[in-house]
Amino acid sequence: MSITTTETNTRRALLKAGKLKELFAEIGWDNARLRQPVSVDGETFTLTAVAQKRDVYILECVAGGDGKIPPYKRRRKIQVEASKVAAENILIFVNKERTEQVWHWVRREKGRTVPGRDIAYHNRQSGDVILQTLVRLTFTMQDEYGLNLLGVLERVNDVSRRESVTRDFYNKFNEQHATFLRFIENIPAPADARWYASVLINRVMFLYFIQSKGFLLHPKDAESKQSRYLQNRLAECSNALYL
Repeated sequence: MSITTTETNTRRALLKAGKLKELFAEIGWDNARLRQPVSVDGETFTLTAVAQKRDVYILECVAGGDGKIPPYKRRRKIQVEASKVAAENILIFVNKERTEQVWHWVRREKGRTVPGRDIAYHNRQSGDVILQTLVRLTFTMQDEYGLNLLGVLERVNDVSRRESVTRDFYNKFNEQHATFLRFIENIPAPADARWYASVLINRVMFLYFIQSKGFLLHPKDAESKQSRYLQNRLAECSNALYL
């Protein structure tokens, strides 16, 4: 689904202002009337539904007495209580000044609950990660026909799965980047070495992508009918080092 620059700017402004009710109305969610205090670790937090779609609720959790967003372990406990208030939900923690947010959700897989990735946001940031997430959670008038709870949950779970894949990718990328960096010599400035490693890895990743699409071919690939251009070139270069 593509959105216009005007729509993006409108959503960014609402996110920055912490106007979550208006933000979800902008992407096609419905009004909700639900407000419930919950007690966790001796402290009371108020859960307020800012939107809903087919009994999937967007719950805002206002900060506790200190005005700060609770730490991760406490957020998980609040999520357990939130599930008692609304079985299917996306939970958004907001600090007292409404300058910070943490978006938290879980997904259901084979009868079990799998924690999703928390997305932290400060209103000095661009908010691009959350805005990209909202694109996948946008519902149009055409979507309304025949839409049920399972259809909404499929969107929510898809977002959680994508975030998990993205997190795993960047963790592996950083691991490979650190390993490759140890082999770089004759670049005295650490920042330049890190930049050089990033450029090379990004280029190899791009080449691997177009290889997987069949755009990079090698004579040795003819028999297997499977592109192994990069692997074959690496083998040739490695063999040349020992000649």
